[in-house]
Amino acid sequence: MEIKEKEQTTIWYRFFVKYFFIGLSLILLFIIYDIEIKKLLNNYLFWQKFLNIFFSVIYILGPSLIVASIFTFSIESKNFIEYIKDKIEKTMIKKEFLDKLNDVDKREALRRILSPSNEKYQLFSNIKNYFEETITKSMTLFDCSFKSHFTVDVNAMIKDDKVCLEETLCQRLYKGKNGFEQIIFGFYESDIEPEFISAHYTPQNGKSNQIPKDAFKITRGEEESGIKWIMYSFDIPKSIETEFISVIIKHKEYGYDHWQLFAYKTMIPSEGIKVTINCIDNLIIKERLIFDNEKNYNIYVSEDKKRIEISTSQWISPGNGISVLVAKK
Repeated sequence: MEIKEKEQTTIWYRFFVKYFFIGLSLILLFIIYDIEIKKLLNNYLFWQKFLNIFFSVIYILGPSLIVASIFTFSIESKNFIEYIKDKIEKTMIKKEFLDKLNDVDKREALRRILSPSNEKYQLFSNIKNYFEETITKSMTLFDCSFKSHFTVDVNAMIKDDKVCLEETLCQRLYKGKNGFEQIIFGFYESDIEPEFISAHYTPQNGKSNQIPKDAFKITRGEEESGIKWIMYSFDIPKSIETEFISVIIKHKEYGYDHWQLFAYKTMIPSEGIKVTINCIDNLIIKERLIFDNEKNYNIYVSEDKKRIEISTSQWISPGNGISVLVAKK
């Protein structure tokens, strides 16, 4: 490989030298004609005009050959190619350049970056659908809202002979392309309906606004597994122009006489989460499960299993979440 590169370099060097000196010779000929020969043709008008035209062409051709030979040699040199390649790569990844691409070109750029090789496509024919779905999610990531500063504090206790989870959710909800998403929270349904305590939202540098229970839209549903759930949603006023709002929600959910499952699944992208559960009344942490890459999470369980803390500063994708089983000893 190195021998071929040296041979190629030699060929281009010879090409450069050859045409460089031809161009230089033509320039010298023009200078000689212009200084010495031109004076001798004052009495020969025909030849003077003819040679003037001829050497005018030489005057143009000579410098052109020199410039062309230098440029041709430069673009074929390895250092020059690497220099241009580096400049193009830096330009291509600049935000200013990417911002000018339309959605179709951005999607194609993502497809070329993320898509696997043809060999992978041949081995896993359906993997293309997975990557197309990933690209679509990436393209629409900031069309919707996302949240940060998300914490869930839970006190687990026995109330009316049932395991009760008293929960406080705090989060900062950011505006998306089409404004704010709804404030949404929900539970798996049990024999006792969840108890709504309070809900507030505070615009950036604004005053706190209470959300009454009857302002929430209630939706019920059932999964294929037979598990039923109840969802509360509230439309944030379109008049709010701040970039984010802070939301605090307090409620209670009830389980069975000896256990209850705390479950959380994010509906929109979330920058981190911290869940803290404190147990009283002979309750302890029995099991926990993270529906995500557990290596990204810090998990602390006290020796008496009365307290658990689960946290991460990584982004959490919609559909991921945490579940913790609280039960009597």
